Amino acid sequence: MRQITPNRVHSVDTLRGLSIFFMIFVHFGQSWLNFESLIIFQTFYLIPSYIGGPIFMVIAGVSFSLSAERRKDQGDFRIHVYKRGFLLILMQFFLNLVIFNIYQAWTYEVLILIGVAQIVCYYLMEKSDLFKIVVVLVIIIVVPFLREICGYQVGIYTLFNPVWDFGTFFRGMIVNMPFAIFPYVSYMILGMMIGDSLVRARYEEVKEKEFCKNLLIYGGILILIGYGFRIFNSPIVDSFEEGLHVSVTTGMVMILLSGLYWIEDIKKISLFQPFWLYGQISLTFLVGHHFINKYIFYNLFDILKNLSIYSYLILDVFICVFLLALSYFWSIMDYKFSLDWLMRKLS
Repeated sequence: MRQITPNRVHSVDTLRGLSIFFMIFVHFGQSWLNFESLIIFQTFYLIPSYIGGPIFMVIAGVSFSLSAERRKDQGDFRIHVYKRGFLLILMQFFLNLVIFNIYQAWTYEVLILIGVAQIVCYYLMEKSDLFKIVVVLVIIIVVPFLREICGYQVGIYTLFNPVWDFGTFFRGMIVNMPFAIFPYVSYMILGMMIGDSLVRARYEEVKEKEFCKNLLIYGGILILIGYGFRIFNSPIVDSFEEGLHVSVTTGMVMILLSGLYWIEDIKKISLFQPFWLYGQISLTFLVGHHFINKYIFYNLFDILKNLSIYSYLILDVFICVFLLALSYFWSIMDYKFSLDWLMRKLS
């Protein structure tokens, strides 16, 4: 067995950073572009909006597994999971309150999903891969029935339809968009399985090349399964609500991770350093881009729904370069006092 080192997995950080870049690209475009430009922009952000969220959630599952490996001798992983999970949930509610208003404080967003999913993954981590796969399949199968039982409404989003009834809120958190626990907890479960394989590839007598090959094979199978259901008119390409979307997008993430792991962690070639830097401070940028959007470009410059595509792209490139420089210089301080650093300290 190889000696375990504290070195981070570069490809994991790179993929996380790529998802943050996609998030900034899509969110700012939706907020700033005028109506005519937004219609044209739909084509540009089709891929980022389709794959960005799944990348973030699958990589969260991979990171969960890597964290469990690092902490297995400390004996405090359950406490760490609960602390981190509840901190992420509270952070999302605080973010909603500060960015939106008190009426929309109960909007469920991605940090709530990640917080809940971490706790779910903790109770599945010792189970076999077969058991985890069965859990994912059950989730995908029962989602349509859960939506019938919970009164699912297509397109409901509590940012625009805020609810103050706790029963409605929790039913919505279970099945409604944009980041419902079901079926999207499946992303972290599958990510945890990928992370377990990654741990074995790095720290045990399992060849890393085999890990990359398996990711390619199983990723391709998941994509074929998901797209295969098109014959039943399952709208998994056009709709993010369907459970089979998990199969397609997880397969895509696996193929991306396979290629990046080969390049960055096996061949040690740093081709995607900007995304890697984003990935080092992803939580800070996830939260911070909302503050940038509201308190600088909305309140100060009032550019909401006013920009053409050309103006938006210039401004977006400027912000991305600024955040890249910020991440680089912050790395000199080991990201002290960032949200990512604070989360590690508190959990």
